Amino acid sequence: MTSLGLYVHVPFCRSKCDWCAFASEVGAGRSEAWLERILHQLETPPSHDSRWATVYLGGGTPSLLSPEQLDRLLAKIGERRLPEAELTLEANPESLTAEHLAVLWQGGGTRLSLGIQTFQEALLKRHGRPTRHRHLDHARKLAEAWPGQLSLDLICGLSGQTAQGQRRDLERALDWEPDHLSFYSLTVEPGTPLAAREARHPSVLPGDKGDSWWLEGRDFLEAHGYAAYEVSNFARPGAESRHNQRYWALEPWWGVGPSAVSFLPSDRGWSYWTQTSALTPWLEGTPPDREIPTALELAKDRLLAGLRRRTGVASAPWKPLLPETLKAWEGRILEQDGRLFLSRETFPFLDAFLRQAFGELDGRPEFR
Repeated sequence: MTSLGLYVHVPFCRSKCDWCAFASEVGAGRSEAWLERILHQLETPPSHDSRWATVYLGGGTPSLLSPEQLDRLLAKIGERRLPEAELTLEANPESLTAEHLAVLWQGGGTRLSLGIQTFQEALLKRHGRPTRHRHLDHARKLAEAWPGQLSLDLICGLSGQTAQGQRRDLERALDWEPDHLSFYSLTVEPGTPLAAREARHPSVLPGDKGDSWWLEGRDFLEAHGYAAYEVSNFARPGAESRHNQRYWALEPWWGVGPSAVSFLPSDRGWSYWTQTSALTPWLEGTPPDREIPTALELAKDRLLAGLRRRTGVASAPWKPLLPETLKAWEGRILEQDGRLFLSRETFPFLDAFLRQAFGELDGRPEFR
């Protein structure tokens, strides 16, 4: 048996948020054609004995699928899903229904991940997001009746955000009593409407103030029992996302749907497979691109993914490869029980550590 994570990309949204660089289109008019293609892809998994140890339905907005479409998708996934598999559905408050949750639970769903981003309606409108207060109220009632785990997504540092507003978002999120919280710092992706607006008006975002708000938010969440087990993810004990931990451990997964990426073993070690991001060529059967990472690229991927987690990476392979970086970061990168990890104070500065570490790896004779 080959145990894999399964990621299914649902590329439909009610509207496009101005920060979003994910592959998606407005409206779900082509959802039936998408579903038929997904069901066809699931007929031919990476190996005949593939089984899903974790499943993640992401997007886009998976809750834009009808309950009947979701039921058909989960039935096909269930043919290879392990009995103890974690199964997550992403949803937005304005499109989630009780029927979705009934189908999800019956189909083996264990986690609901709600994209809140902020509870402030003015900020939601500013960023092109269709969620309104009435949708949040309705979604909370549904979440209270949901028997599985609940995760909420929040973004720190939105345009128009304030320190007080950021704290209120976290307080309101905890009122929902979630098992898990993803608390992201806003990243301005090139080519998005937000990037264009920021280029015209550089003061539109909080900037460094947003970084301090995130640190304050991290302390707030940890004080309320949510451990930061990854750079932007917080959970009560036992509620960590098993699927995302597969990514960070570089355990194999298979991605289906437009723009989905797979990480799979191959005759040459490991391969990344990336499906075309545009829906029309994907529907027409355009094959994915294959990339075989070099030893250097794979080392960087493993270091980046591993150090995202509070548990870090095994010490043994890295100490002889990164003596200069580890010396420069002495006291900020720690070693315990045979593992290297960034200190709590240093955790937010992972990118700076990786820049220095990658530079040292580039010069290692092992990778020439």
